[in-house]
Amino acid sequence: MAAFEKREGSYWTAAHTKPRCEKQVAKQCSNLNIEHYLPLRKRNQRYQRRTVTTYLPMFPGYVFVEVPEGEELRLRRIERIVQLLPVNAVCEARLIEDLNNIKQLEEAELEQEIVVQPELVPGQPVNICS
Repeated sequence: MAAFEKREGSYWTAAHTKPRCEKQVAKQCSNLNIEHYLPLRKRNQRYQRRTVTTYLPMFPGYVFVEVPEGEELRLRRIERIVQLLPVNAVCEARLIEDLNNIKQLEEAELEQEIVVQPELVPGQPVNICS
């Protein structure tokens, strides 16, 4: 998928899903020809003697969708979507910018492993090694 952008007659928003249903919602959006984005992160885990690679959502419980005007009802009929989060023009512009940045991060992970450090809190000093 190319860069995300604002298109006339539609808007980008986050769809809140039922727990552990993000991939099913993304598949249903594909079946309905609705533009969507589910950012995934790779996780390697060892089970006894073998390594298993899985792909987990970066934002559990959310899939980002481009909602065409008048198609909200069709999206809400997807059983695994709890709600579509409301957005205004400013929030949508920021969301599109953030989605483009996340896409770049996802593409960078293909070349080199990115480690998520959830223990960092805002305002805490860090030392970037590489």
